[in-house]
Amino acid sequence: MFLQQIINGISIGLIYALVSVGYSLIFGVLRMMNMAYASILTVGAHFCLSLVQAKFGFFPAIIVALVLTGLVSVFFDVSMLAPLRKKTGSDSVTVLITAIGFNYILLNLCLVIWGSERKPFQNVFDFGSLQVGSVIFDSSQIVIMATALVILAALTWVIYGSKIGLGMRAVQQNTKAANLAGVNTKVVITFSFFISGITACIAGFLIASYYQLIYPTMGVALGGKAFAAAVLGGIGVLHGSVIGGLIVGILECVAVYFFGGGVRDAVAYIILILVLLLVPSGLFGKSENTKV
Repeated sequence: MFLQQIINGISIGLIYALVSVGYSLIFGVLRMMNMAYASILTVGAHFCLSLVQAKFGFFPAIIVALVLTGLVSVFFDVSMLAPLRKKTGSDSVTVLITAIGFNYILLNLCLVIWGSERKPFQNVFDFGSLQVGSVIFDSSQIVIMATALVILAALTWVIYGSKIGLGMRAVQQNTKAANLAGVNTKVVITFSFFISGITACIAGFLIASYYQLIYPTMGVALGGKAFAAAVLGGIGVLHGSVIGGLIVGILECVAVYFFGGGVRDAVAYIILILVLLLVPSGLFGKSENTKV
């Protein structure tokens, strides 16, 4: 049913929104695309699987996985990007190539540590379903929607209502001026990478639980769709990332409804190409990308 596909699209779209926000957080602060984000997401999902299987207990396992994934993201910045930023002439192309390289390093580490096979992932949110009229809300969809909305609301408060968020916006506008004004830019950048790692882990966990499947390349398609959502909403714009994720998710499910599952992965890239051709700055972005 068409309305059911809209609901499915909203739940998937909110996951895309979480990943898209991770892209936008880093772009808003450093003006760089974190192309290693897809593999960080995959690593986070595998951390969740390993820790749950190690009998940590569900909630302690998730918390530890969030911290570990955040630290992986911070390690990427501290070990590779920060030295590049100190060097004169380290342009965006150099940073982009470094991010792509780290992405493949993480991907291969996943293959070495966890293997290449697809593994089952327990749906811990399987509490049945709720039917409203002709529309069925699966329990996992309800949890995904609620979790994503809470996380997105918390991130909005952090960026626009907290001192560290003020620092992030200051660094985004002018790093040198923010430093002169007393903003600890190193702390702000490290915090941004840590938070983006946490959002990646949450998204990886939610998507693995929803499809009850986990594998080393799971972040490739998800990361690509989330990137398209970020560009659609306006890269670096928080609310734009959310709306872009919802649009991509809904259009993907509607396309599957009309044309079958074969078009699922193509939809996001069609949207990406159209946006780049028609509205390069996205729905809510500006050509100079001055907003987070």
